[in-house]
This record gives sequence, structure tokens and C-alpha cells, in this order.
Amino acid sequence: MTTLPDKFRADFVERLDRRTSIAKAVLERIHALESDAGGAEGLSHARRSLIRRVTWLELVVEHAEQRLATGQEVDVGRHTQAVNALVGLYG
Repeated sequence: MTTLPDKFRADFVERLDRRTSIAKAVLERIHALESDAGGAEGLSHARRSLIRRVTWLELVVEHAEQRLATGQEVDVGRHTQAVNALVGLYG
């Protein structure tokens, strides 16, 4: 995709329904990572953006791991790439 969708809103994460488990998980992780980095107010746009990407990527990895734990098939190569990407982003 080279353009943003017509209905894209940059604040979509903040607008998630906070009653859902995915919204709670995403927002809690973003807050925790921002806190680990010294607090959201002191972070650059780039650092805050990376924190959001890491948060979603963590959820992708954990979803695959949940599938493995219940005996479902998982693309091991894709999982490995995601874990390697996390390692790089955390570095």
C-alpha cells in the first residue's frame, strides 16, 4: 500500500474501545514501553513510533505462540522473522 486509507486516523490506537482485551493489551504495553524509555513526554516521534510497532509485533508473535500451544499449525519461518525483528527493535 502506498497511500493511507480514506478513513485512516493517526490516533486509531487511542480511539480503540478500551473495554476490549486487545485494546487493553495494546495500550498497557505501549504505556509500559514508554515508561521503560523514560516516559512518553520525553520521547521523540521516532521512538514513540517504534514503540507502537514493537507492541503490535509482540502481539503477532504471541498469537503464533498461542496457536502452537493449542496444537495449531504455525509458519515457523514467519514466527522466527517476527522474533528476529523484535530483537532488532529492542536493540
